[in-house]
This record gives sequence, C-alpha cells and structure tokens, in this order.
Amino acid sequence: MKLGLCSWMLPVKEEEAFSFAKELGFMGLALELKYYDGKLNLSDENIQKKYLASAKDNGIVIPTFAVNALCDYGMSKKANKEIVFDIIDQAIMVAKNMSVMTLQFPSFFDGEISSEEEFDNTRICLEYACEKVKGTGIKIGWENAVDEEKNKTMLDSINSEDFFIYYDTQNPIRCSNLDNVDLARQLLSHIKEIHAKDSLEDVTVEVQLGEGTTNFEEVMEVFRDNDYTGWILLESEYKAFDNYVNIIKKDKEFMNDFWGR
Repeated sequence: MKLGLCSWMLPVKEEEAFSFAKELGFMGLALELKYYDGKLNLSDENIQKKYLASAKDNGIVIPTFAVNALCDYGMSKKANKEIVFDIIDQAIMVAKNMSVMTLQFPSFFDGEISSEEEFDNTRICLEYACEKVKGTGIKIGWENAVDEEKNKTMLDSINSEDFFIYYDTQNPIRCSNLDNVDLARQLLSHIKEIHAKDSLEDVTVEVQLGEGTTNFEEVMEVFRDNDYTGWILLESEYKAFDNYVNIIKKDKEFMNDFWGR
C-alpha cells in the first residue's frame, strides 16, 4: 500500500499541498486538472516546472492527475465530445511533461451515466484516450458509480492494457446504492488505484475513516486480504472540517494500523 492525499480535498493552496503532505508523512499527492477558457490549469510549462520542483523538494510523488474537468464536461454527453477530446489531449500532454503515469477519468455530475446512450458516449471517449496513451506508459483509470456488469462491459469493450477501474470506497453506495464490498471483490483484478473516504448519510457531518456508514473497513479488507499494493489516496471532505489536520493524521494512522493487522 502506498498512501497519499488528494489535493482538491485539502483547505490549502495546491502549490502548498506538497509541503503539507510531507509534514504529515504522506508519500504522494494527486493533483486536479480543471478546464478554464480552453486550457487546463496545469497546461503552462512554467507551472509544471514549479510543481515538479516542489514535489522534488518535499520528496512527494505525483502518482495521478484527476481529470475533474470531465465532471464539468461529461464524457456521457454527445454534445461535449469536441471539448472532452481537447481535455483528453491536453491532459495527456501535461502527464507526459510531468511524468505522471495515471489519469483518473470520473463519470460524475455532468458525466453521470443514466442510459445506454450515455454509456456508449463514455466508451467512445475512453477508447479515444486509450488509443492516445498507447506506448507512453500512461494508464487511464475510470472512476464511476455503475454496477459490476457495466464495469465489465466497459473493460471488455476498451480491451486495453492501459485501462483500469479506479475504485472509490464511498461513491458506489452513496451515488447508486450499490453493494460496494461485493463490487470491490468482483472488480478486484481490474482495480489499480483507490480513493479512500467515508461518511454518514449526511455527508457534511465530520467523520473519520471507519466511523461512517459506507462499509469502509469491509471494503478495505477486500484489498488488504488480497495483497493490494497500489496507491490509496485519502479523499474525505477534509476542507469542510475545522480540525482537518487532526482528522487527516488520525485517518493516516487508522490506515497504517488497519493494513498492519
């Protein structure tokens, strides 16, 4: 297990998140890619160099770019195809420049899938991305809230060694009322990276990992007991909590203790 943080869930500026992660003893920091006026926020090479220098100075790995622009311009919407392809092209360019080997593609908010047409539109975008990263070493992780059957259909349709399922411990149960423990078990061999978060029914209530109602420990047992060795990135709603530092510290301690049992 490699433990990191998601920058967009921290109440600090992203450029300060590297030193923050170092101070708390994390190994990695996933960064967010947003889209403004036709450009991704990290498309500027000077910003890329600044972030890489900060990562190096603090001994922090950047394992993943979360292409959260796809929550604003969903892959599931046919009308978004041109913009989505542009986002994908830019994301791959930034990943190449910064030697970041995973792009996380979410299917939430504007990218939510609620029909076969939307599923097919999403498939077209994922196929495009996988074709574009072929031979680069970059992997595409698809984060979603669809069931086992649809995940496996997508895996079969894409049929690429550069494509995997990006698993979130909370989203399947909160977004789609799915059995997230069984889903983790059934998709285990296709899951290469994980978002770890927990919550109560009221997601604004402050909780630590293992204290919510998302079957968090049962899900983690699936991965721990099957020798999962990939990245686990903490993605709880830390920026909403006043004592976020203590919560993050306790979540890190919980994960290390849990994985050592």
